[in-house]
Amino acid sequence: MALIDQSQQLAVAHICQKGWYVFPLGEKSKQPDAELAPHGFNSSSNNPVQIHEWWTKRPNANIGIDLGRSNLTVLDFDKGEPPAELNLPETLKVKTGRGIHVYFLGASEQGRMFFNGEHIGEIKSTGGYVLGPASVHPDGPIYNVINTGPIVPLPNGLLEKLRNSPKESTEETPRNAAGLVPHGAIHPFLVQQAGKLRQMGLDIETLETALVKLAIENCAPPVDLDKVRQVARSFKNYPPGQNTDLVLTQTAQASVQAATEELPVFDAFSYPVFPRWVMKGTSLYEHFVKPVCDANSRIDYFMWLPATMILLNYIGPKIKIKTGFGPRPFRGSIYSVIIGRKGKTNKSSSADDAMNYFNYAGCLMRYRRDIKNADGKTLVWSAGSPEGLGLDMQRTNCKNAVLYYDELSQLVSKAGIESSSLTSSLLLMYEAKQFANSVKSGKESYSLEPETYCTSLIACTTDKKFAELWSKLSGSDTGLDDRFFFVLQPESLPEPKIQQYINTALGSIETKKLIDKAISRGEIAYEDPDNARLKALVAVENRYANRAEKWAVALAVDLGLEEIDEDCVERACAIVEYEIAVKKYLNSYEATTREGQIQQDIRRHLERAGGRMSKRDLLRKMNYDRYGTTLWGQSYGGLLKHGIIREEGSGVRGEPEYIQLLVKREAAEE
Repeated sequence: MALIDQSQQLAVAHICQKGWYVFPLGEKSKQPDAELAPHGFNSSSNNPVQIHEWWTKRPNANIGIDLGRSNLTVLDFDKGEPPAELNLPETLKVKTGRGIHVYFLGASEQGRMFFNGEHIGEIKSTGGYVLGPASVHPDGPIYNVINTGPIVPLPNGLLEKLRNSPKESTEETPRNAAGLVPHGAIHPFLVQQAGKLRQMGLDIETLETALVKLAIENCAPPVDLDKVRQVARSFKNYPPGQNTDLVLTQTAQASVQAATEELPVFDAFSYPVFPRWVMKGTSLYEHFVKPVCDANSRIDYFMWLPATMILLNYIGPKIKIKTGFGPRPFRGSIYSVIIGRKGKTNKSSSADDAMNYFNYAGCLMRYRRDIKNADGKTLVWSAGSPEGLGLDMQRTNCKNAVLYYDELSQLVSKAGIESSSLTSSLLLMYEAKQFANSVKSGKESYSLEPETYCTSLIACTTDKKFAELWSKLSGSDTGLDDRFFFVLQPESLPEPKIQQYINTALGSIETKKLIDKAISRGEIAYEDPDNARLKALVAVENRYANRAEKWAVALAVDLGLEEIDEDCVERACAIVEYEIAVKKYLNSYEATTREGQIQQDIRRHLERAGGRMSKRDLLRKMNYDRYGTTLWGQSYGGLLKHGIIREEGSGVRGEPEYIQLLVKREAAEE
């Protein structure tokens, strides 16, 4: 029997804490484990439960790190230490079988590395993986960490320098037929010449005069002499005589700034992945989700989660949690926002199908004015006011309500009315507290007693609109952020298919049998009342533990169990861990003005990219032209003016403009 390598176990645990995506390789191998990672790095996960399961089964498995999903770039120097001339910053370094892995924050395009015309290794990132620390090379050497410093963002211009082929790295500055430097190559030429002049010991005034003369004599007209002088002055922070050789694709100003300031380090923002394994075997998955998804272009958890929320709403006050001190009330309320790309993710259709499924089962009706009595069913509203909802619930004797908004903007606009008490009412209803306006009299009054009803909320929005809408609705003082569960589209969407109707009516009957069985018992208990997983979530945030309990109850009911067993708790905790990862990824901050909302969104995109991204990508992600030139100019220009971001690069061919984030957003104090 092979001995278990404890160093690999510790390395896996450490990687889990970083949130990186990993997958098991063979023992002393660079190849994915065919059984546990059948799709190679596409099988990777950052779910601690899944990772623990893999390395429990294969304790000596090498560690594969999916670099793209982990938002990492690794420079693989396969001939030993990196060239000293690169002046790489302090960051995580790992000694490999024959070279060094240097880790940087931020995904990039893979390719070969060259230095001084020689191939020195590979750039590894999106679409690739590396062996993690403590892995064992097929020839025997162990991958050991040799620098444990924090992982820093990719230095400006580094990859462009390393990607140059041998031909490119020795190529002279291009000249036209007249022997002059053409437009598009002038700026790199000036930066190179200014560096040489400063290295010769020239002061800035003399350097400026010399550079203007060089530009006039060597560059194709017209030459913008103001820009020439600007390049010269950008070298003022370099002492005369110091080696100031610059990468030709890097601006002088950017290089000076990089040498004189410490940029903030941003955490890796891995894209959240829903733990699909939690759905398997449930009645809702087998009879509803799977048949529809097998025939259509649907996101399975966009269907399963709303359906499970409706199940929870229906059993709401009908069952209790059995404890050693007697039964306690069970609140099945879940508030959620489903976030997906417009026209590509079937958000509303998935929620509608879930409601139709429970309508077939006889558990749900959409509210109409002619309904006299809910008869114990869940009623679905798009409520305009708390008073109207309260009166209608009382009139119909409704104890189970789902508020449904196929556009989150509907809820935001109703909550934003100055006289509206919708936000405070949502907080009351989530906790099943007394919901009343008993100060009014007669037909205008209503009163729903505590723990006698259950209210859930499902809303949909696009990934482009979410941050703007949520900052209006939530804010630091409303408490809604703690109570909402965000469901985010997968990074890769399903392939489009022609829509096919699938009859799930018979399957809904099977689900209803399981629900009726649970309700007839009236109580459900934990197999282990002191479950360690739930206690760990309590330490993070009590509401996370409460939501985990709700998911665990739903899973036990839908699996036909009489107790909430360890498997249900494990699945429930995985769902809550996904919730936490989504909130970290979305990272929405309150803003009180339209300009503030745009600025928060700009900073959020830059943070996700590790603090730096091309201006072109930022403008595309922000869809900036929808704001108009005035509002965009105020918002973007305000960040520049106050030193929160800066622009780098000239924007000419071969030197794209980049935006560098200089100031981290700080979370508001509780």
